[in-house]
This record gives sequence, C-alpha cells and structure tokens, in this order.
Amino acid sequence: MIEERADHCDLLCLGLPLAESIRSCLPDLGVAGRAAATARALADPTRLRIAAALTGGARLCVCDLAWVTGPA
Repeated sequence: MIEERADHCDLLCLGLPLAESIRSCLPDLGVAGRAAATARALADPTRLRIAAALTGGARLCVCDLAWVTGPA
C-alpha cells in the first residue's frame, strides 16, 4: 500500500507564467545527473585541489602534482 504524504501542496503559489519560466530554465534530468556526478567527484577537498591544479592545462607528473596540491 502506498501512503500519501500530507505535507504537500496542490496549489501553485507562484503565478503560472513565472512558474513555467523557471521550469523551462532548469536542466533536464540527464544533464542534472551528469552535473551531480561531477560534483560528487569533486566533493573531496583533495580532488578539488587536483582539478584546480590541472585546469590551466599544464601537464604535471604525479610527483609534481602531489607537491603542488599537498599541504602548504
């Protein structure tokens, strides 16, 4: 049996044109899913620092990358 939630609203508080405008600007679920996966991959501070170090297009060996992104 599926239980209905009592904490939802069936009334659209925004005006319909504004709500449609906002909805039309949202990414589709596929795009949002890929963006979320990318965000999860960068959620670790070390991974984020590594990605930031590589964004300039520089090629770094692992030893140099470890030194660049290691504790200051």
